[in-house]
Amino acid sequence: FSHVFIVGVLFAVGVIFSGCTASPISDQNNGDKKQVAATIFPLYSLVEEVAGDTVEVVQIVPPGASPHFFDPKPSLIRELQGSEAIFSIGADFDIWTESLTESLPNAKMIPLDQYVALRTGEVHNHVHNDHDEHEHNEDEHGHDDHGDEHQDEHEEEGIDPHYWLSPENAEIMVEQIAQELSAIDPENSEVFTQNAQEFITELNQENSGWTVQINTLPNKEIVTFHDAFAYFADHFGLEVVATFEPFAGQEPTAQYLAELKEEIEKHNIRGVYLEPQMPKSVIEQFAKDNNLSVGVLDPIGGVDGRMSYIELIEYNIQAVTRAQ
Repeated sequence: FSHVFIVGVLFAVGVIFSGCTASPISDQNNGDKKQVAATIFPLYSLVEEVAGDTVEVVQIVPPGASPHFFDPKPSLIRELQGSEAIFSIGADFDIWTESLTESLPNAKMIPLDQYVALRTGEVHNHVHNDHDEHEHNEDEHGHDDHGDEHQDEHEEEGIDPHYWLSPENAEIMVEQIAQELSAIDPENSEVFTQNAQEFITELNQENSGWTVQINTLPNKEIVTFHDAFAYFADHFGLEVVATFEPFAGQEPTAQYLAELKEEIEKHNIRGVYLEPQMPKSVIEQFAKDNNLSVGVLDPIGGVDGRMSYIELIEYNIQAVTRAQ
């Protein structure tokens, strides 16, 4: 009888404890945690580094979706209702966040472009029209490209918004994130400051190794898919001599490809890079026709092997190194 009784007690205790284990969804609303959101994965990762377990962080744009003209669905708006702040890239990159201001009147919009030195006048000064080439083209993650038929304002104005790909800028971003979170949750200000400093220390250590790797490369000239890696190149002493697409989302003409081939031969380039979020068939054919290797440079991450900001930069450093 005693054996049966003990088993019964253990079972009851197990049920009680299993009932106390919250699901991931309900856990988001547990306790008094404040909630903030970030638009794209690299920014989400930096906010998470600072927030730690103290603040709930929501990632808005899923990996593989186009961040330029993302369309927030009503279900997402509902998920963001409790957010006290929306961290964005700004520089007209995630301009759709402006549409969230009416739906989320209590959320402070925090574009981080105001804290960094933006590159201007050095990117392709074109109008961005994704028309027929890959309208509603699904990428490898099954997300729809939507065939953006909008004017890409940041490229028209010559402002390059991809500043997060510079570790130096990431350090600035993290410091500002710590200040903003401290204003939202003053009781945990010391936690945010400490988390930020620990991340910056780790980032600087990694950056030293990355710099050594890049400095050993015999050729520091690269050809990227579109104008997304200028800050990355500047930081590491690389030079983007050409891009495969004249501007993001529009496939190159035959004349453009002929000129690109000349640049590649002139600079003795051995490989080109595609991006996971963009169609790749044309660049793969171009590489095959010209005996070039094809690598992948990822500006966004958020997938296996690129599940943190540091992993994302590490991935891109290794991609550049392997192409040599």
